[in-house]
Amino acid sequence: MSSPVSEPVDAFLAVDLVVQAEGVTKTYVEGDSTVAALRGIDLVIGRGERVALLGKSGSGKSTLLNLLGGLDRPTSGTVRIAGSNLHAMNADEMARFRLETVGMIFQAYNLVDSRTTLENVELPMVFAGRAKHERRAAARAALEAVGLGDRLNHRPNQLSGGERQRVAIARALVNRPAVLLADEPTGNLDTATAHEILRLLLDHLEQHNTTLILVTHDEELARRSTDRVVRLRDGRILAGVEE
Repeated sequence: MSSPVSEPVDAFLAVDLVVQAEGVTKTYVEGDSTVAALRGIDLVIGRGERVALLGKSGSGKSTLLNLLGGLDRPTSGTVRIAGSNLHAMNADEMARFRLETVGMIFQAYNLVDSRTTLENVELPMVFAGRAKHERRAAARAALEAVGLGDRLNHRPNQLSGGERQRVAIARALVNRPAVLLADEPTGNLDTATAHEILRLLLDHLEQHNTTLILVTHDEELARRSTDRVVRLRDGRILAGVEE
C-alpha cells in the first residue's frame, strides 16, 4: 500500500479558491502525553465545490473541520478561508468571520430549547447586528425554504429529528455563507429523512454556489453528495489510496 501523502496545494489553482490550508498541524497535550491530531495538511477547495472529509473515528476529520470553521487554531501552518488568514485574526475578527463567512451544521442540531424555531434561526443575525424586521423576514424565508413555514413558533422539543435538522440548516444558511461546514449532519436520522435533508441542502448549495465541506464516515453518503472525497487517516490526507 502506498504511504500517506498530502494533497498538493497547486491541485486547484485554476479555480476560484475558497479554502486554502497549508502545512496545518494540530497537537493536543493530555497529561504527560502529546497527541498529534493533524500532521501536515495541505488542502485547497474551490468556490461551489462539494468535498467530503472521509475517515474513521480519530482520523482528524472533525479537528480539521473545526480549524476551517475558526472554532480552533492550528498548532502550525496556515488556514485561509475566502482570502482571510484565520491565524491573523483577533477574537472579535474571528467571531465576525464565523457569523458572515461560514455556516455550521452538526449532528446534535445545537438548537436553543427555550427559543422558538424562528428565534433559533434569527440568532446568527442578532449577533451580526441586523435590524429586527430584517432578521425576522430572513428567518421566515429560510424556514419556508426548508419546508417549515408552519412551524415558526414551535420549540425544538415539539419537532421531529428531521425537522430539528431542517431548522439547523436554515440557521446555518440564513446569512448566505461562502462555506458550509457539516459534521455528520444526517447521523441521527433515518434513511428516508436523511435523503430528504440532503436533497434540500444540496439544492440550496447549487442555487447559491456555496462551498460544502462534509465530514462523514459513510462512504456511500460521501460519493452521492459530493464532487470529491478527501480521505484522512491518522491526521494525514491520503492521496490515491483506498482505505
